[in-house]
Amino acid sequence: MLRVMAFALMVLMSGVALSAGNEQDNSRVTISYSPLTFNYFSVHEFIGELALSDYVSIAGIFGSGSITDDVTEENMSITEYGLQLTIYPVGSFGKGTQIGLEFNNVKANNGKEGQPNRFANQMGMGPYFGYKLTKWNTVSLISQVGFLTFFTYAQDPVSKQDKYTYVDPTGVFLRLNIGYTF
Repeated sequence: MLRVMAFALMVLMSGVALSAGNEQDNSRVTISYSPLTFNYFSVHEFIGELALSDYVSIAGIFGSGSITDDVTEENMSITEYGLQLTIYPVGSFGKGTQIGLEFNNVKANNGKEGQPNRFANQMGMGPYFGYKLTKWNTVSLISQVGFLTFFTYAQDPVSKQDKYTYVDPTGVFLRLNIGYTF
């Protein structure tokens, strides 16, 4: 936890240095792809961010990927969707330090025919810190680090009573995006 906080402080401080002399731009939308999302499952994310003002934005997240079940060691497909609320305390929408809150829902399913259907649903919420840099008024590079606390519901249909819910506070992520801003 201390390392995540130290990294977040470094991102914030680098944002102050990089945002000095930020030129004014009129960009209002960023569409980005995250080929590198480091967390406990492999997922490719697309994020659409809309500026509500120069210093506040809202974003929608959609992702898909896979995870290996720790118990059965079977591969399960994942669908992810979520929402981000972002404030730019230093800089602005085109180039600046991000502080935000992410709401996330992840659904996993084995999807195998002829086998019992296994699934899990996770809903998470948590803060993140990041930095966005837009060059040539179009290409955006975005890095974010944060953590999500997940509430999980899962069911194993082999034993219908095997339903469980729990809170998982370990959803740390590092997201590196490349996108188009217009």
